[in-house]
Amino acid sequence: MYKVLLVDDEKYILEGLSSLIDWGAMGLEIVGMAKGGRKALELLATTKVDVLITDISMPGMNGLELIRKARQDDDQLKVIILSGYNEFDYLKEGMSLGIENYLLKPVNVSELTQTLSTLMDKLEAARPNYDDLNDIYIIRNNTLHRWMTRQIAAAEWKERCKLLQLGPTRQYRLAAVARKGDYADRLFDELDETKGNQAPWVYRDLDGDVAIIFQSDNEGGLSEFAQRFLQEWCSRVGQEERNDIRIGLGRVEATEDSDSLSYDEAKQALDYFLLFPRETIFQYEKMNMSKVLIRSESSISWEQYIQLLHTRDADRLKDVIQEDFVKLQQQEGMTPRHLWRIAAEVMIRLKLAVEEVRPADPALEEKFSDHLDLLHNTVEWAGFMEILRNMAQMSVDTLQAANYSPVIQQVLKLVKDTYTENWTLMQLGDRFHTHPVYLGQLFRKETGVSFAGYVNRYRIEQAKRLLRETNLKVNQVAREVGYWEVAYFYRQFRKYVGVSPMEYKSLV
Repeated sequence: MYKVLLVDDEKYILEGLSSLIDWGAMGLEIVGMAKGGRKALELLATTKVDVLITDISMPGMNGLELIRKARQDDDQLKVIILSGYNEFDYLKEGMSLGIENYLLKPVNVSELTQTLSTLMDKLEAARPNYDDLNDIYIIRNNTLHRWMTRQIAAAEWKERCKLLQLGPTRQYRLAAVARKGDYADRLFDELDETKGNQAPWVYRDLDGDVAIIFQSDNEGGLSEFAQRFLQEWCSRVGQEERNDIRIGLGRVEATEDSDSLSYDEAKQALDYFLLFPRETIFQYEKMNMSKVLIRSESSISWEQYIQLLHTRDADRLKDVIQEDFVKLQQQEGMTPRHLWRIAAEVMIRLKLAVEEVRPADPALEEKFSDHLDLLHNTVEWAGFMEILRNMAQMSVDTLQAANYSPVIQQVLKLVKDTYTENWTLMQLGDRFHTHPVYLGQLFRKETGVSFAGYVNRYRIEQAKRLLRETNLKVNQVAREVGYWEVAYFYRQFRKYVGVSPMEYKSLV
């Protein structure tokens, strides 16, 4: 996505602009909002920005000064000027600076949308073409991904290995996947330059994660070699960065076997970092649940938990949880580790149920993480149950606090009934006789999230339901919930859920 910086000396204008349109749907992302020109320059010095949208009349440093200084460092920066007055001198000087448009406040949504659409065409046209090296990387990524997922014929694989100078194929292989991010980029760069017979192959998969393939002609020791290799690499990374490292490790498999599972296993292992936050490298083998755990989870009535939560019956919810876990504790074959994992599942489901009604609650997110940490470190039964009961009470309290003003209640009902429609705050303002900027501010204040963010979250929750309850393909689910661009749906789904739609479907 292209990066946007909003600049105005009025906070409510910035908040109104941020929720005025669905920026993500246009391929744009707001990376900063600055109150004034000097603050904007500081952000521009540390943040990559493609589009600057700035007020022209600001104390200290006006918009024109900001544009001139910003262009000294980036002459390709695209600029849109906002103004409360139709000032000809400002307009004339702005045009000399090569601005995209001069918009009067209050901003007309259609005019801003059309300006951004035209600007996007310019940005796309200016995007450089891939050079030959990038073409080779694309072919290499595609080839290795198809090989790991059994989508390439043996003859074509042999020919491409020769073309790409990949080297010999070994009898056994093992896949690791590093979640995309700065450290994964560094890992990719280092491994891509590593040479030698034992050097792993590396590529980027369709989600942008870094996939690493270890190979050997000897099955024994390959898993230990991969773990040691990755641990040694992690030990060279600074402590601050290590806190964000997430590497999933699959199992050793025969290269010519009819089933290709190691890569899929490594991807699935990544999801378990929610339950094991202190891990850096997580093995798929660790997530294999025993029969007793599967039987135990099936004995819990998740529907009853959610029903009690929605009816705000905290006492009964706590009692049911207590009763269920007493039975689990007494079940033959139960272990402390299994009991903890089931408790973590209870907490996750309660949190998700709350977020369906009141999404993006930072306080709930923090409290949930705190409770999960406490649960992980609890060894006494009384403390264990107290944490679960507190989580249940907190979930109910959060729902009870979700009391909205009449206009926001109407907006929320409209979203529920017509969430596939592309509503804007301007349209909602006309419908409910409220100024769109004020409506955007009020919505964020009462729900804790922008209107566009709320709609996206609501759509993703409906998509999760369809993935759980139907056999629809991912592209069909995307259209059912209002996304016509599947790639954008994938990005939004991973943003809110943490995994891709396909990974989510495989887990439920």
